[in-house]
Amino acid sequence: MSIFLAIDTLTPRKQKWSFDRFRRTKSENDVAYRPNASADPELEPSNTIKNPYRSYISCLEQTHTILGSRLLNLKLSEPGEFINMILWTLCNSLQESVPLYLSSHEIWMPLLEIIIDLFNFRQDYFIEHEIARNISKSLFIQRLSESPLATFFESLNTRNFANRFSEYVFINCNYRAPSENYATPVHPVYNGENTIVETYIHRFKYSPLYKSQKSLALRRKLIGSCFKLLLRVPDGRRLITPRIIADDVIQGISRTLASFNDILQFKKFFMTENLSQESYFIPLLAEGTLSEIFKDTQECVVILTLVESLSDGVSFCSEVIDLVGLKCFTFTEQSKRISYEESILITEKCDVCLLVLLRYLLHLVDVETITGTTENLRMLRTIKENDSDRRQWVKLLELENDPPLLYPTVSKMFDVHREKNIGGYV
Repeated sequence: MSIFLAIDTLTPRKQKWSFDRFRRTKSENDVAYRPNASADPELEPSNTIKNPYRSYISCLEQTHTILGSRLLNLKLSEPGEFINMILWTLCNSLQESVPLYLSSHEIWMPLLEIIIDLFNFRQDYFIEHEIARNISKSLFIQRLSESPLATFFESLNTRNFANRFSEYVFINCNYRAPSENYATPVHPVYNGENTIVETYIHRFKYSPLYKSQKSLALRRKLIGSCFKLLLRVPDGRRLITPRIIADDVIQGISRTLASFNDILQFKKFFMTENLSQESYFIPLLAEGTLSEIFKDTQECVVILTLVESLSDGVSFCSEVIDLVGLKCFTFTEQSKRISYEESILITEKCDVCLLVLLRYLLHLVDVETITGTTENLRMLRTIKENDSDRRQWVKLLELENDPPLLYPTVSKMFDVHREKNIGGYV
C-alpha cells in the first residue's frame, strides 16, 4: 500500500505540473546540461502524502528527508522534477562521460524501470477496482483520463503530444533532428551526481553495444506504457486529457526511428526478448517506420498492410513479394544521389523492420501453415534474387564491401521455427 501511495504522489497535478518549455532554446544539440540540481522548496501540506485509509499506518508520512536528502517521491513530485528525472536518465544512458553514465546506470535506470512497472501495476489496479462496471463509453473515457498513466503522460504539458513525446523518449539518440531543433534543459536530480571523486577507480568499461541495448530497452518500455493506456480507449473515442491519438504517436515515433543514423541503436530498439509482452505496439512501429522510409525513398506511394496480415502467413508472404518487386528493399535510383554509406543504412533499417514483422508472424501463426506454400517459396526466391541485385549494385560501384543480405536471415528464421515444431512432436 505504501508503494501505491508513493506512486500517487508522483502523479502530476494540473496546477503544478509543467515542464518549462519556455526555457528551450534553439541549438544544434538536443540537450542542454545544467550543472546543479534544483533547490528544494518548502513543503506545502498539500504536497505531502495523504493516507486515505484509516486502518493503514503509513511510514511515508513520518519523515520528509533521509540523511539530509528529500525523500525521492517528494523530490520527484516537485514541479518539473519527474520529467527531468526521466530525461536525465535517458540522456545519460548513452553518455561517454563516466560520472554521467554511472549516474544513469547505477541509480536512475533501475529506479525508472521500477517506477514504470509500478505505474503499470497502479494502472491495472485502477482499471480493475476503481472504475465502475457497465458504465457508458463517455463516462469510461472520463475515468480513464483520470487514471495514473493518463495523468503521468499529461505531465508533458504539450498540445503536440506525439512530437514532444518522441523527442523526449529518444533524447540523446543518434538521429537526424528537425531543421529547427531546440535544446531540452536537464539537471541532476540531486546535487553531486555529475561528478565523482578523483580516487574513484572505474572497474568496468561499458561497450556501445551494452549501452545501446540497456538504453533503448528502457525507452521502449516507456513507449509501451503509453500504448498500454491507449489500448483501453474505445474505438471512435479519444482521451479527454492528455490529448493523445494513437495514430499520431505511431507516426511521430516511426518518423524519428526512420531518421536514425546509428544502426546499432536502431536494431536494439526493436530487439525484444519477450515477443508477447510487446506485441501490441512493436509491429505497429516496425510497419510505421518502414512506411516513413518508403515515403523518402520510393517515387510511388506504398500502402502497407503487413500488420493486418500477421494472422495470415500466405497474405503476408504475398505482400512481401509485391514490396520486393517494387524495389522497396534494394538500391533505387535515389541511391545514385546519396552516399553509399547512407544507402546501406537505409537498406539495413528496411531489413530490420521486415525481419521484426516476420519474427512476429512466425510467433503468431503455425509455421507449418506457411512452409511449402507457393507464396512462401516465391517470397524466399524473390528475396534471394533481390540479394543478387544488391551484390550487382555494389559490383557496379567497384566497391569491395559486401552489401547487407536479407535471404540468409529469413531462411534461417524459417528453419529454426521448423526445427522447434519438429522437436515439439518428438
